[in-house]
Amino acid sequence: MFPNAKTVEYFGIWDEDKEEAPWKENFTKDIRIIRTPGHSIDSLSLLVNTKNGVVAICGDVFWKEYSPENDTYATTPAELKKSRELILKNSDFVIPGHGKMFAVRK
Repeated sequence: MFPNAKTVEYFGIWDEDKEEAPWKENFTKDIRIIRTPGHSIDSLSLLVNTKNGVVAICGDVFWKEYSPENDTYATTPAELKKSRELILKNSDFVIPGHGKMFAVRK
């Protein structure tokens, strides 16, 4: 689907099977990459500036809207709590790992 796409993961940016470079937190002027450990130790989230506000694409930091309250698969629940707080503080909308986008309650 995206033949020229590169992969951004915890340790760097990959082009096919070669690491191209480490990523920078300010990936572009409208995309910020942040570490959000807790569900797994190597979780990343994207904070994307849009005309409607900041959208967090956060994978399993949240599975669905504000849930699960207790992630039974979390590698470090205390870190997950901090990651969730970081996401909610810095975004207007969240795209969770397994549900529809939701608005952050401010």
